[in-house]
Amino acid sequence: MPYMSSEIQLATILIDILGHHGPITIDTCVVEHNYYNLVNQLGQNAVDQLEKEGIFTIGHQNLKITKDEILSCLGKIDEYISQNVFDNERIYFFEGIRGSKESGYYFRWGS
Repeated sequence: MPYMSSEIQLATILIDILGHHGPITIDTCVVEHNYYNLVNQLGQNAVDQLEKEGIFTIGHQNLKITKDEILSCLGKIDEYISQNVFDNERIYFFEGIRGSKESGYYFRWGS
């Protein structure tokens, strides 16, 4: 597969899942990117909960995935990754999205 920028890759995947039946999960993986700092800052239980909150599902109950659902999910992901808890001098550089409709998708972050 030729190189695609992370934004083009994300758009391509979102267009591909449009109209497919769910459920499809999207894991932001933000906690994994800064795991040790977050555990030191918040404690293990809080980090476990924060990690669960970073997994989003679209196409609930085997329904077709709509443009509105994708846009709503992206808005929720933006709110999640914009929380102050992630603003701790660690750089979050979006490197793309990986996965498949069958197994779910996950974000890749760099520093």
